[in-house]
Amino acid sequence: EEQLLIDCRRHIEAVNDLLGQGEWLLDRLTLADLSVYGMLQAFKDAELLLTLLQEYPGVVTWMERVEAATD
Repeated sequence: EEQLLIDCRRHIEAVNDLLGQGEWLLDRLTLADLSVYGMLQAFKDAELLLTLLQEYPGVVTWMERVEAATD
């Protein structure tokens, strides 16, 4: 379980770093955003990972932006 949290945190931090101050992973909504969003959306199904995800408000906001853009 501990290694899983370490790996998931590393992935979330990488997304957070890629976002920087931007709205998308690249310069606009792309398949990259949708693919990474899908992975992180699965994290929400596990309470422990959802708590971890919430430590990165920029990533959570980006996920909400992806959801809004694909509605």
